[in-house]
Amino acid sequence: QEFIIILFIIYLLILFNIVTTQILNYNDNNMKLFKEITRYKIGSNLFFKNVIGNILLFIPFGLFLAYFYKAKCFFILIVTIIYSSLIETFQLLIGRVFDIDDIILNVIGSLVGYLLYKSR
Repeated sequence: QEFIIILFIIYLLILFNIVTTQILNYNDNNMKLFKEITRYKIGSNLFFKNVIGNILLFIPFGLFLAYFYKAKCFFILIVTIIYSSLIETFQLLIGRVFDIDDIILNVIGSLVGYLLYKSR
């Protein structure tokens, strides 16, 4: 249990580092659903960095939430929406961009993590 807690803390620190230091601003703020997701050609480098990257980044989040809280899917969904929205708002405040599509992709990643945990 303690090892898992340490892993979760390390994951959150890495996540914080990624969302606050990488400069991946390809566009302005996006409040239109699916605008950025559909902008990239499937298989392109930008598709993998933005779409697949956001999904992969949150798979551990869903795994950890499912492990710690033994929660239902709805709980994972709500917590991920709140946490991801906070990240996007923080990025906006530090001069990066707010992207609603990132929230969607993060939720997908978290739900994949949840499903992986449940399927074990």
